[in-house]
Amino acid sequence: MKRKNLKAITAFALALTLSASAGAPAIAPVTTAQAAAKIKLNVTKKTLAIGKTLQLKLTGTKKSIKWTSSKKSVATVSQKGLVKAKSAGKATITATCSKKKYKCAVTVKKASAKVTYKTETVDGFQFPYPSGWITQSDSTDAMTVFAAADDAENPKKMALFMCVPTGTEALDYNAMKTTFAQMFNEELLSATLENAGIQNVSISGMKTSDFKSAHGMCLQIRLHLKATENGQPMEGNCVLYVLSVDNYLIEAIGINETDSTTAFLTTQTEAMLNGLVLPQ
Repeated sequence: MKRKNLKAITAFALALTLSASAGAPAIAPVTTAQAAAKIKLNVTKKTLAIGKTLQLKLTGTKKSIKWTSSKKSVATVSQKGLVKAKSAGKATITATCSKKKYKCAVTVKKASAKVTYKTETVDGFQFPYPSGWITQSDSTDAMTVFAAADDAENPKKMALFMCVPTGTEALDYNAMKTTFAQMFNEELLSATLENAGIQNVSISGMKTSDFKSAHGMCLQIRLHLKATENGQPMEGNCVLYVLSVDNYLIEAIGINETDSTTAFLTTQTEAMLNGLVLPQ
């Protein structure tokens, strides 16, 4: 999106941040009893580059587990649940426990060109961003904001982090996910943007899913934004990751123009989120 469109994206992110902060205290921290209540696989769908690994775990049971791969030429799995990507293709990794099967769909792709990263420290956070990108940051008592884009005047790719202090333990993920689903919809977000001065707002294709980051489970929200600002049309795809950790609620937002590759939304943003270093 062009630089003049940053206002709309910031307003959108701010709306989510403030609403999430308001709802956070009502969500209870996760407990050991809740976590062990159900047997489940920690990852059910994953894309790996050739040569990469994935550690699968079946939680909620102490019984023996048998691990198998539907296509060993694509991905193998050890009896400790360690998956290794061998060649491009698709395979299903299955964990069998007490005659029940738990599956993870693995897609293996050729490794893409390596991206090098730099870091910028703001309020104790270390934010990673691709080398060559321009950055901007701001901080108040209410939140820390960090933005990075591939160009100063006409960016096509951008990432935005918003970190809100909560002063509480990490929230129970399932409860947080339910709360967000109840609080956010296309109509509410459109109204929020219009109140911020953005006209003819149209939000479509909103979808939610789970993402396991290096810091814990995240709620992923995808959407398509189309609007007008100061008479100028704007359009783009957005993906938002909402993460609760001890003392902070974190949002990471990836943005790209409609004609850009959508792979950026799920690879670059996730890589930046995984590389984020939290304050000590």
